[in-house]
Amino acid sequence: MKKLLENIITEPLPYSDFRNPVTRCLTSDKELDLLYSLIEGGTCDFTQTVFEIGTWRGGTARKLAAKSYLSGKLFVTCDPGRNPEIDEMFEPIKNIVTYYQDGSLNVLKELNNIWLCYVDGLHEQNQVKKEITALYPKIAQGGRIAFHDCSRVEGVDKAIDNYKSENPDHFKEETSPCEIIRILRKEN
Repeated sequence: MKKLLENIITEPLPYSDFRNPVTRCLTSDKELDLLYSLIEGGTCDFTQTVFEIGTWRGGTARKLAAKSYLSGKLFVTCDPGRNPEIDEMFEPIKNIVTYYQDGSLNVLKELNNIWLCYVDGLHEQNQVKKEITALYPKIAQGGRIAFHDCSRVEGVDKAIDNYKSENPDHFKEETSPCEIIRILRKEN
């Protein structure tokens, strides 16, 4: 199992042509490396969760699930749509992935002690703001939310900035080496 997961982490995404307008907004290798580093830390006894919002085709979820398991974390992902590729992506690791074909706000009702939430779902300002608000009590102390497609999609940045201005003590923004990912760390 360990070798399989290590191979998944290092394999290229099957649709990683970033010149293609359909796939160019996917998570890049540099962004995955950042997410892998954020997964590490916290507890390693499967009491903390890594949660991905926005599964789409399942490629990023597959990689994050492998890293989460090797780091002693549970992995949950959700998307209200159902792409037929998901079953194939998850088949070899179906025992370590919890996939919900549902919206993030419904799934969050079931989760606690989230170490990392990767938000790459509906990029509308109101939805992202609702997700941050629902996530705050669910994130473990020192846990993080990483938002994808910042600086590409105006609604994501506006939602983060709005939430931070209304709740300045909830999260501290951390410097991200990836221009399209913003990271908030739970302070209290």
